[in-house]
Amino acid sequence: MISKQDIAKLEGLLMLVALAENNSKKKVAESLSLSVDTLNKYLADLEKELGIKLVTSNGRGSVLTHEAQHIIKMGFDVKKVIRGVDVVASHKNTMSGVVRVGLPLAVASVLHADGIDEFWQNYPNIRIESVSHYQSPNLNVLDVDLGFMLEPPSGSDLVIVESKVISCSFVAAPSYLAKYGEPKDLEDLIQNHRICGKLINYRYLKEWKDIMSRGSYISFTSNSNHSIANVVRSGGGIGIMVHDETRDTDLVRLKNITRKPQMTFYLVAHRVTKDIPKIRAVLEFYRKVLLNVKF
Repeated sequence: MISKQDIAKLEGLLMLVALAENNSKKKVAESLSLSVDTLNKYLADLEKELGIKLVTSNGRGSVLTHEAQHIIKMGFDVKKVIRGVDVVASHKNTMSGVVRVGLPLAVASVLHADGIDEFWQNYPNIRIESVSHYQSPNLNVLDVDLGFMLEPPSGSDLVIVESKVISCSFVAAPSYLAKYGEPKDLEDLIQNHRICGKLINYRYLKEWKDIMSRGSYISFTSNSNHSIANVVRSGGGIGIMVHDETRDTDLVRLKNITRKPQMTFYLVAHRVTKDIPKIRAVLEFYRKVLLNVKF
């Protein structure tokens, strides 16, 4: 039989999971409508029950100890079971309710919601809740119902619904090119021009790794596509961006650099939830959006 002590351990374990995801006791407490003192009591009771220290603090927030890393996987497994219960509850033949979509910011800045009016004409009672982060969403624990990734998903529970190779371009504002001219080639860019780019491109674009290691003037980096685009549009330098000439009319694609860095967008769903009608409808919408990307 399950005891009150068992339930208390589960609650403490879930609090630990929330802390692992947020790295901030204040954020966790606010999201759960608790005081930080109450959260601390849950964690202290779990530490006492297990006889190990689970959480320490530093200047950047709360950090799980080495010992906590050994049990946090069990916490994520518990969370996954809870999300599975939610799935059972929503496994109705209904086209209403919330569908959560994980959109890394690198993807969100590229996808255009063409056809969204038609979608809501067909499914007026579905609400799409976009969850954007710098990294790919965690579908393994069903934090979102579907999402985009920049690398092939790991784990047998995740299914690639669609994928597409996206080409990036070297772009600059007309004002920058009027002052400094266009690079003759990639080597000229690396040696003689100001370069702006996204930090995470280091992982997904091999050209960016080379540019970062050899560039003479890496003038601006950020984890925000919006910030980089603003600097490039203001004449701050040359950027590597997904460039839509029909929309980004204030930027010029460089003609002398023939190499086109590429990354792959993966539309991914969870095996358990992908055939729920409302999720399937949103998946099909985003599949069409992805296929219509013209870069």
